[in-house]
This record gives sequence, C-alpha cells and structure tokens, in this order.
Amino acid sequence: MAPQPLFFLRIISVIMFEPTKIQNIQALRAIAAIMVVLLHIALRAESIGYDSWALPFQYIGFAGVDIFFVISGLVMTITTYRHLGDRKYAIHFIQKRATRIYSNYWIILIIKLLFIWAGLNNGLREGISIVGSITLFPGDQSNLIIAVAWTLMLELFFYFIFSLAILFPKKYFSLFLSLWAAIILIPILFIFERTNSMPFLLNFYFSPFFLEFIAGCFIGILIIKRIIIFPSLFLLIGSVLFILTAFITKDTPLVSHVDTLKRVVFYGGAASLILYGAVALEVSEKFVFPKWMALFGNASYTIYLIHGVILQAIFFAIFVPYFSDTSNVYLQHSFTIFTLCVVLGYSLFHYRAIERPLIGWCNERFKTLLKF
Repeated sequence: MAPQPLFFLRIISVIMFEPTKIQNIQALRAIAAIMVVLLHIALRAESIGYDSWALPFQYIGFAGVDIFFVISGLVMTITTYRHLGDRKYAIHFIQKRATRIYSNYWIILIIKLLFIWAGLNNGLREGISIVGSITLFPGDQSNLIIAVAWTLMLELFFYFIFSLAILFPKKYFSLFLSLWAAIILIPILFIFERTNSMPFLLNFYFSPFFLEFIAGCFIGILIIKRIIIFPSLFLLIGSVLFILTAFITKDTPLVSHVDTLKRVVFYGGAASLILYGAVALEVSEKFVFPKWMALFGNASYTIYLIHGVILQAIFFAIFVPYFSDTSNVYLQHSFTIFTLCVVLGYSLFHYRAIERPLIGWCNERFKTLLKF
C-alpha cells in the first residue's frame, strides 16, 4: 500500500530540526546516551573502589550504541526517502551529515586537548592516532583521542553508502539495503571466522554493526508506508529482550569483536523492536515520551562525546585531591549522581550555545558555497 501523502508529510514534519522532531526518537537517543555515560561512570567508580548504583550498567550500558545505530538508519530513511533518485541531493546529504558529525566533534576534541594541557584529563596514550582522531577516516578504532569516536567512523561510512543509495530510484532502495546486508552477512557466515585479531579491512568494512543501520532503514520504510502492527507489543518484547540479554550475558558481556554478530542479533534486534514500537506509537498518536526526555535527546550527541572528558576532569580536580580515601557510602553514591548531573547540565548548555548554532552557521555557509 502506497504511503498516504498527508501521513508522510506528518512524519517528515516531526523529525526535522527543533522544535519539530519525533519525540520518541529523541527520548530513545537520551536513554542511549545516558546508558553509555553510566557505563563509564560505573567503570570509573569500580576502578577507585567506590560503591555506586550505576555498577550494573557495566553489563548493559555499552548497548546504548546499538540503539544509536538503529536510530541513525531510521532517521536517514525518513528524512531522505522523498529524495531517493535525486543525484544532486546526494552531495547535499553528504555535506549535511559531515557538518553534523565534524563541527561539534572538533570542538569537543579541542576541549579535551585543552583539559589534557591543564592536567584535568589523562595524557595522550602511546600510539595514539592523531590523523585518525581528526579525520575519523577508517583506521585503528582503539587509538583515538576521544575513545567513543570509534562509532563515528562507522556512522560516517554508513552515510557514504547511504549517499550511494540516494543515486537510485526509490523502487530499488529495499533491494540496495538487502544487497548490502548480504555482502556483510555472507562472508561472516560462510567465508571467514571472526576473531579479535582479524585484519582491519575485514573487521571494519564487514562489521555486523552495519546491519543495525540497515535494520533502522527498513523500520523507516515500514513507518513511511504506515505498516503499524501491535506497536505496544513490539516495544514490550524489545525491552524484555534487551534486559534479558544483559542479564544472561552479564558474566561475559558481548563487547569483543568475536561477539559482535551476537551483539547485533540480540541487542540490535531488541533495539529495532523498541524503536519500531516507540515510533509507531507516536505517529499513530497513542503514546509519547515526556518532553524533558526529548530535551536530553536533542543534546545526546554532545552527551555522548563530552561525558568522558567531564568524567576525567571531575576525577582529577575533585575526587583525587579530596575524596579518594573516603569510605562514606553516601559520598560514593553521590559520585554517580554528581557526575551525571554535571554531564547532562553542561551538555544542554553546549547544545544550545555551541552545537546547534555552529551547525546552523556551517549549513548556511555551505548552502551559499554549493548553491543548494
């Protein structure tokens, strides 16, 4: 069944820049970002012997990344679907995506380097990739100045492949996605075995993580075509599967390269069900997350990039000189609450004062330069 024009326009209108966005997507972005923040707070608390209510996030926090990847596929599909087949738009798409990633990333990279210079962050690790940290071109994902930026390498490659899909008419979009998924899956299942010592080219270009982006794209197609079936049930099943996977694998979390395919199947599959259910509920006007969650979702990119910098700064400036030897349980638990509040508070400020204006400024300059 062809998508109804008014419904499609409604989808487009609620996902573009503020104040019109799909609120449930933004809420899930907030949840994903906070999961990753709590993971690293928990790891830091454990490393200094602190008790923390965030400790269970050691076993599930990393899966916030899987939610982000599925969201990326969905958002790109919904915002770009009407432009499929427009070859001129492919350049515009690349410019917008590059601006979105690099403008704020480079600002936060500079902030981290300044903090390192001031002694508020760990120094640069031996073997750090300066070029890779600046360009985010495919390379060693373990030697970046901002450690979590390894996901941006995958994100940028997804944008590149997606830009190729824009060159083809709409009717080929699902086929394009299916072929890409097959190119990833066939070698993994039938040609080579995944190990932690795999050559980089195989490990990156055939990464199962791309299947999460592709899953998000297919969810976007379902939403555009208004194929909405039992969204509440899908949201519930996805949530249960997400938590159940974390519980079953808590002794051996699915974080190594060997486990990536399993991680994608279980966490990526759960994230896909959650996202489909949440978005379908909103567009069918049945359920919307609170607006304050969407507020943090707007700042989720900054939250994701800046939290490690802030966490180390708090550690060096406050906890090492003043509280490193404390046995006060309340102070130890406050480590989590205080750090989380600082991260979220600064991220909201940074998004409003720096990230959003900077993206707008860059897009206007490119619009004039490229005459879009």
